Amino acid sequence: MARSLKILLAATAVAAVALAGSASAATNLVTNGNFSSPSVGAYAILGNGSVPGWTNLAEPFIEIGATSTYGLTCYNGICTNLEVNANTFGNVQQTISGLTVGQSYLLSYVYGGRSAGGAQGMNTTFGGVTVNTNNSDGVNSFWTPFSTTIVATAGSEVLSFQGFNAQGETIGNNISFGNEVTGVSLTAVPEPATWAMMLVGFGGLGAALRISRRRTLATA
Repeated sequence: MARSLKILLAATAVAAVALAGSASAATNLVTNGNFSSPSVGAYAILGNGSVPGWTNLAEPFIEIGATSTYGLTCYNGICTNLEVNANTFGNVQQTISGLTVGQSYLLSYVYGGRSAGGAQGMNTTFGGVTVNTNNSDGVNSFWTPFSTTIVATAGSEVLSFQGFNAQGETIGNNISFGNEVTGVSLTAVPEPATWAMMLVGFGGLGAALRISRRRTLATA
């Protein structure tokens, strides 16, 4: 009986740990979501194809750099970011592949305004659908986190950050820079069945431990 209990205990523990590991080690499907590649120092305006994963449809280049350059502090250890408006209202996007149709995914990023950048905004779209709109007053500089759950409708979808003129500002009012983005992530949301299996695994582990304790007390 003791041998059976040990086998149950070991199997339950392995299952619980494996399920917990798979739930916590979700893979980020976004390439270069922190815009840390390539390393550019203060900032750089790079031609399309030079920033892994990303393309700017509005211009033939993308601007990335250190967050301090844009009047912002590092966000949770991330000290690099994209400036969507490198010279005009940018439309920076990435095609994300490897999606499962019908699967839920958690999309998250952080948005930063830039002081003296002029009033402006940014639309975030996924698969051609707007999922969020951020706005900056062009005076205050701070990060705003955003996350939402989306459902894939195709095996690949386009994630896009598109700047726009929020209050009729002109290029001469520095509207040509701003809309900072970093920490972009897209991860699969564990299915309810996975969570249920993990809870059963932990429950079985707890039950096995309780039985073991009772038997130890009974024989003491």
